[in-house]
Amino acid sequence: MSSTSPIDVKFDPEAMRLLMEIPRSIVEGAVPLPEVHGINHLMLVKHADHIAKALKAVLLGLTPINDPDALDQIRDEVNDFEKWAESKIDLLDAEKTNGC
Repeated sequence: MSSTSPIDVKFDPEAMRLLMEIPRSIVEGAVPLPEVHGINHLMLVKHADHIAKALKAVLLGLTPINDPDALDQIRDEVNDFEKWAESKIDLLDAEKTNGC
């Protein structure tokens, strides 16, 4: 039988930040895009958008025990990451449409 009781966990926001930093660094040019057939910036940004949505879902169920401001901060960072991804998707889609 599955438990309906809350589970206390230790949450390290740095791991979540790393998941957001990797695609952003590649798309922004800080890290070179790997030479792999079929990988492009649009694909990476769409993947980043999926990551953002998944991270938001994870954070949705968390309740801070000792530092509500820190949890609010990582939620804001994830929201900013999602907005960044969505704006890049729009930009890259427009460039593709305009033949850039």
